[in-house]
Amino acid sequence: MLDGPPGVAAAVKAEMVVPRSVGCAQAVPGGKLMISAKGIEDYSRTRMVLRIKLKTTLGDRQISRDVNVSLFP
Repeated sequence: MLDGPPGVAAAVKAEMVVPRSVGCAQAVPGGKLMISAKGIEDYSRTRMVLRIKLKTTLGDRQISRDVNVSLFP
């Protein structure tokens, strides 16, 4: 996580995933992004910037994504 609200954490959980965006129908080793929050006292909306590192057959890649986050107590 490059930028985000305090109390919010991001982690990748290893799982088998189906990469349909590249036309694959078989499950491959990958991961699912899990975002969790603790200690939220007030409602807020903010932007979180994530950098994701991928290992592909073509080599290592990095992508950044902006995620809009709404936090509820």
